[in-house]
Amino acid sequence: MGKKGGKGGETKEELSKKKSTSNRKKKTKNGKREENNWNTLSFLYTNADTLTNKRDELNDRIKEHDPSIVCITEVKPKHMKGNLQNSEFSLKDKGYEHFPLNIENDTGRGMVIYTKQYLHVTRVNPQNNFSEVVLLEIELRKNDKLLLGCFYRSGSGSTQNNTQMIQLIHNIARKNYSHLCLVGDFNYPSINWNTWHPGNENEDSDESNFIDCLRDNFLSQHITQPTRVRGTNEPSTLDLLITNDERLITEIQYSSPLGKSDHAVLLFELMCYSVRKSFKKKVYFYDKADYGNMRRDLQNIKWMEEMSNMTNVDQIWECFKKHLMDVQERRVPNKIVLCNQLRRWDVPMDSRLRGEIKRKDRLWTRHMKHRSKESQREYCKARNKVVKLTKWNRKRFEKNLAAQAKTNPKAIWKYIQSKSKVKDGIADLHINPEDSDSPTTMDDRAKANILANFFSSVFTEEPKGQMPEFEKRNCASEMP
Repeated sequence: MGKKGGKGGETKEELSKKKSTSNRKKKTKNGKREENNWNTLSFLYTNADTLTNKRDELNDRIKEHDPSIVCITEVKPKHMKGNLQNSEFSLKDKGYEHFPLNIENDTGRGMVIYTKQYLHVTRVNPQNNFSEVVLLEIELRKNDKLLLGCFYRSGSGSTQNNTQMIQLIHNIARKNYSHLCLVGDFNYPSINWNTWHPGNENEDSDESNFIDCLRDNFLSQHITQPTRVRGTNEPSTLDLLITNDERLITEIQYSSPLGKSDHAVLLFELMCYSVRKSFKKKVYFYDKADYGNMRRDLQNIKWMEEMSNMTNVDQIWECFKKHLMDVQERRVPNKIVLCNQLRRWDVPMDSRLRGEIKRKDRLWTRHMKHRSKESQREYCKARNKVVKLTKWNRKRFEKNLAAQAKTNPKAIWKYIQSKSKVKDGIADLHINPEDSDSPTTMDDRAKANILANFFSSVFTEEPKGQMPEFEKRNCASEMP
């Protein structure tokens, strides 16, 4: 039914205790904090049932929970007019890479996975005709790897489509990944996951074949509560979480849906040792610099002797830069900081909106427990209020930016740039700038040379020979 036991024979309680202690930052031999290796990856998954009108609320959820990975199915509207672009769903300004599927074509409803930019992620080709799946390979420590799969299976799909999905899961399970996590909307409402009963007596049904696939590959399914509720209909468990070890998932939270979707938001943590890409950066505190001594140090340098034998401006600049950097190192306090993600452009979320989101979650939990018309009505009121407040919060933020356009234009232009779908670069240039019929080049190095030649063509050419001597002048006032 599910894979029992595991490495070391630890119980869930022991693993949970082990996780809570090992998640703390550890000291290395040289006394510094080790921050590159982490014991868990946090996930957020949901079926959005059209993400285009729920992106603001998704941003609020991401800001609140800060998940490492976000998986979304049914991204496109059911009856879509016009075309969507992959770039419309980018969250790069919030520190995420995105891996979309079927956004720009007419296949299915589309899906997208967001991963933190500090993770080492590679997209994997399914090598299967099942059309609605995204597979990612994430590097872990000690040469371990996590294979993450996000699935969507239509309830009205063909038998061939179901067979292809089951065959794909067979192939994935046989790849011998150390960690395997499959999540998505599998649309098997009749299966009772507490007993693993298919809900019918037909041994050749889609449900029976799916359960046999999981059992044959020793896979565990962790979702046991309903994840979809529509009106007063019977709740059903459509969204599943499948792993190759039942101890990998430490906790699962069933949160209220995004907007007017009827699928719960699942929050869970997967135990693994992820490796984060990071880089170190030296930050200078110029407000605490010793400018008096900086001036004296620069005045004591014998510039004429230093530059007397230099024949071109590049050598002079390197000499000046070297002395300036040396003085900066001595007179300006600095600190080495670890950077693992980009600065994010966030719309501030006030306490009122936070409170309404928490109230919406509480009413969702109550509705899932009582299943009454009154509880549904109360939840719908809270849901609509969160949608309204989210839109109002963004409008207020943008209005304040616009009001400061005269006094702080950089802020509004930076915000506009963060929302641009396409980052403009240097267009293709003609190899011969004076001939508009000459061929163009896309190569960055060739573009740099063309621009450098053009700019140098307008420089003043100094006559050869000795430099003229100028009469000495007395300074009326010293430089500040």
